[in-house]
Amino acid sequence: LLLPAFAEAAPSDAALALVGPGEAGYVDGLRSQGEQLGIADRLIFTGMLNGSERIEALADADLFALPSYQENFGVAVIEAAAAGTPVLISDQVNIWDEVEASGVGRVVPCEVAPVAGALREMLADRASLKETGASARVWARDNFAWTSIAERVDAMYDAVGR
Repeated sequence: LLLPAFAEAAPSDAALALVGPGEAGYVDGLRSQGEQLGIADRLIFTGMLNGSERIEALADADLFALPSYQENFGVAVIEAAAAGTPVLISDQVNIWDEVEASGVGRVVPCEVAPVAGALREMLADRASLKETGASARVWARDNFAWTSIAERVDAMYDAVGR
């Protein structure tokens, strides 16, 4: 979904970093698809990034995209938000409703046209991306920091009468 959407909608000066491990055949298929779409020179395959490299890559990004067909929670979505990067995810990432309600990104169905439309709109307004990224950082801290999680668990136990 992401490569054809990027080819269709991203400005010509945009680059797409594909981060993470992948089986050689899958990565080769992505490279081939990039060539067929005429965007091979704008694709960056980083492989696995860990530690500070991963956080720096998220913080440097203008946008984090995960138009996944299935994602049980989306830890990478929270990491991107915590780094101050707005997110574009599919409605199959199980945190989609919280992303949508908070306004820290966009949620789209798993189809190329909606992904392309959201990419086009989001990348066209860099000032809005920065504002959304700042909101994303606050949202991630307020909802997913360990202290926040501990407080919610404690409140839950209080509600059921410890």
